[in-house]
Formats: sequence, structure tokens, C-alpha cells
Amino acid sequence: MNSLLRYVTYCIFIIILSKTSAVWAFNYPVGIPDAWIPPDITAPLSPSPWTSEITNMYYIDGSSSNCSAKITYGTITKPRCTFPSLLPAGSYVEIHGGPYTYTNTAYFHSEGTKSKPVWIIGAKNNLVKMHLVLSGTYLYLDGLNIEGDKGISARPYQNRQTDHILVRNTVITGSGSFSVGTTGINANGLSGLQFEGFIAYKNTISYMGDSEVAAENDRHALTTGSYINDVWHLYNTTHHNGGDGVQYSHSGVDSHHFYYGGNTSYDEGENCVDIKQANDVIISQNTCSNIESSSSSQGSCMVVHYEPSRIWFINNDISECVYGINSSGASELHVIGNNIHGMREISGEKHPDISTYQSGVGFMAYNTGNTYISNNTITDAVHGIAYQTLPGFEADITGNIIANLRNGEFSGNNAYAIILKGDDTAVANSNIENSLFYNPIRIYVDGRIHTELATLVSSGKCNDSVNSCVTQNPSFYKDGHTLTLGSPAINAGSISSSYTVFKNLYGKEITTDILGNNRPHDGEWDIGAYEYIGKGETPKAPSGISIKTLDP
Repeated sequence: MNSLLRYVTYCIFIIILSKTSAVWAFNYPVGIPDAWIPPDITAPLSPSPWTSEITNMYYIDGSSSNCSAKITYGTITKPRCTFPSLLPAGSYVEIHGGPYTYTNTAYFHSEGTKSKPVWIIGAKNNLVKMHLVLSGTYLYLDGLNIEGDKGISARPYQNRQTDHILVRNTVITGSGSFSVGTTGINANGLSGLQFEGFIAYKNTISYMGDSEVAAENDRHALTTGSYINDVWHLYNTTHHNGGDGVQYSHSGVDSHHFYYGGNTSYDEGENCVDIKQANDVIISQNTCSNIESSSSSQGSCMVVHYEPSRIWFINNDISECVYGINSSGASELHVIGNNIHGMREISGEKHPDISTYQSGVGFMAYNTGNTYISNNTITDAVHGIAYQTLPGFEADITGNIIANLRNGEFSGNNAYAIILKGDDTAVANSNIENSLFYNPIRIYVDGRIHTELATLVSSGKCNDSVNSCVTQNPSFYKDGHTLTLGSPAINAGSISSSYTVFKNLYGKEITTDILGNNRPHDGEWDIGAYEYIGKGETPKAPSGISIKTLDP
């Protein structure tokens, strides 16, 4: 295109935009459904001027010398000193100054509605040193700064129905103490008071409890309890907490449909993600790193316990842990499109060479039902996949790259791309297809160690089609994960049944790679977490944008 044509095209584009308004939809991580409101919904503006009291508009500044306990709503010149507890529909609360320490726990009860929610806004330099309890309906809290080992609890209080609560842009910082502290943000309902609809968005939670001490101190960043459903934890940052980045429903009852997406969690005392008694959980496009073992944790980046159903790990980047994803019990588990790298063997490793419990593993499962492991890239680990089968269940292992493994640095145990053992019938029925194994080619299955593709095929694996599996160098880019032109992983994959199962369950497509590129790119699936797009190609258009013409 010559320069004149470029200029004309640009002018036409600008003219079109001048008569249009672009509406950008909220960018949900892949597979995560829309919440009842966009988490980044625009908060209402402060009254201007705010020089006289306005019904249900609260100006709070307890650090002002002019604040008064006798004022109902407050103004800039005469603010209210303390937080209101009962908030009618459409109320607006703006919190300035601090620190607020006048009681141990402050209670906000909202009577908001979908059309008239209650907003609590933290103004610049606010500081709260009280535990906050949020109850009621349609309550949106934005921008608080909480210190002093205090947190937020969203739950029914005094048997009041609680639902549709948003907590965002809030910083919760503990002291890192083992002896004091609490969860950063917790949400739960009660029997007969099911909590439906909770969002935690773009919060930062750190140093709740001591992440370095060996003893257990369950001070988690995010938690849910019982009688709660439809929970979105999106784009939060958690680190150096004594427990988990998020823990879903320990001993939970009627706890389901939890969505954890786009979060960053690292250096936690236990795990980035710990799923317990919660069903229909989607863990999508998160970054998790640097989790070590302790007396209360095996050192798993992400872990599943207690046999929940329909658990999905999709397109996460997981690094520098003892185990990448670890399931000690789930009735249906899907692990799709994750990049898992840098798994470390513990110094006291004593498991024998062929063990599904060896540390330094990308994905490990035992006491687990049907498991689907598809389109993952696993590198720099001792074992890629270790699955201890149960009678009546099986594993479907398709489209994975498992490469550049290493022997155990402490145990000396051999590196294995896959160890598949347990019930003989379950092992025989398990599927290994369309995968790439390299450096080393060592797979234990059906009671035999395979170091050549030919013997693996003769055992009934990698035989769905000619050249189903590949044993060549994956030809990674210098980042060690993405594919370069000529990689044998390009156009050598296949689509797993998990993609259709997900669409049927949740009505969403998850056919994108870890970078958000559509799969397949050119008609054929690639092996691994990254679809090859190629250099110099036109980047894909942004999703979630609509343009409407405004009347002149």
C-alpha cells in the first residue's frame, strides 16, 4: 500500500470513528462466563459541589478535626466521623482519611437493588484497620486500603439474605505474623440463605499470616465457604500469605460454580489454588509461581482434594513449584492448555525410580476419576505426567508436549515423560495420542519402560493414526515454550473431547491457546499449549468490541 493510499485510508477511518462510539466489553479469561455486571463497571461520581448534606450520600473523614458523630451524612467541610451500618438502596459512601480503628469489626448492610446498588468508595489515602463485614444485596465496594491483619467477610449477618456483592481495587496488607491475622477476602452463605453472586476484582492481598514458617497457618488471600455459588475471582494479585492464594470451600456444602481467572499468585505458604468441596470450578489464564513444600503443603502450585466434580485448569502458566497441578481426589478433571515448567524435586526425595508420587512433577493424580490432559506444554521437570489409575476410570492424554526433562537432582531418579500405572484395566483403557516426547523419550506404561516410539505403539498407545506421536526436538523459540517455524508439533495435534464437554456444560468455547490465539490457526491443531501463528502475520482483532453509530 503506497503512502497516499495509507493516508486516505487513515482519514476515512478517523472520520468513521468521529461519528461512532466504541463500547469495549469486559475481557473475561477464556471459558469464564459473564457476571451479572462487568467487574470494571464505572462507579458513580461524587456530588459536586458537596457542601451540603444529601440524603443517602455519606462523606466520611474520621481524621478531620471537623468531623462529627452527630452528622447523618456529612459534607466536605463537615464530614461524618464513622461508617454507617444500614445503607438504603442507591446509597453512596465515600471514605477519606483514617486510620479507622474505633472498633474491631465494622458492619455494612446494604438494601441495594440491581438498578439501585449501594457503593462504598475509598478516596485517595484512606486507611482502614478494622475487619469489614458486608451483608445484604447489591453492595459494591471499591478502592479501600486495609491494614492491621484485618480483612473482608461477605456473608449473611443477623439472618439477612446476602447476594450480589463486588469487592475491587482494594489493597489488604497483613503484618506477616504467624500469631495474628485472618483471611483477606472471604465469602459464604448460610443454610437457607444461599449466597449467589460475588466478585473480587483487581485486589491485592499479601502477608496475611507467615508464608515462611513451616507450621500450618491457614491465612488465605481468598476463600469461599458453604452455601455459595457463582463466584468470580478475577485479575487479583496475591503473594506471601500464610495459606493459599485461593481456597475453595473446605467442608463446603452447596458450593459450586467458581471462576478463578487472570490472577497472579506467588510465594504463598501453601498453594496458589486449593480446591476442596466445590463443584464446577474453572481455573483459567492465571500465573502461579514459587511454591515450596512445608509441614502443611506438598508444594503444589494448584491442588484438588476431596473429590469435587468438573474441575477445569485451562491455559495457566505454572512455574517453580514441587508439583504443577496435583489431584488427590476429583471425580472429573480436565487439564487443558497449561504451560508447566520448572518443577523442583524436594531435597528429601525417597520415592523409587518408577513412582507416581515422585516430586518435581508437572501433573500428578491419584485417587482421581476420569482425567483429561490435553494440549499442555510441560518442560524442566523430573516427571511430566504421573497418573495412578483407579478401577473403572481412565486417563485421556492427548496433544501434549513433554520435553527437556531432567533426572532428580537429589534422588537421581530417571526423568519420565509419563508414568501411567495402577489398575491394569484402567491403564489399558487409558489413551496416549498426538503428543510430542523429547529429551528424554522415556515412558512407563503397562508395566514396561518405553524408550522408543515403536514399542509404545505396539503396546496400543500412540496408534490412532500414522505418526500420531512425535519424538523429535519441539524446536522451541528462545523462551523455551513457544513454537518456531518447522517445529514437528505444528499441525500434528488433535482436538480433545474436553472442548465439546465444556461447551455443552457452560455454553462457552475454550478453543484458544494460552496466548489467546484461536485454535486451530490454519485448519490443523498444533501440539502443546501454544498454537503456531508465525512471524509477520496480522494479529487477531480484539474480541469483545462493538461499534454503534451515534446520531449527529
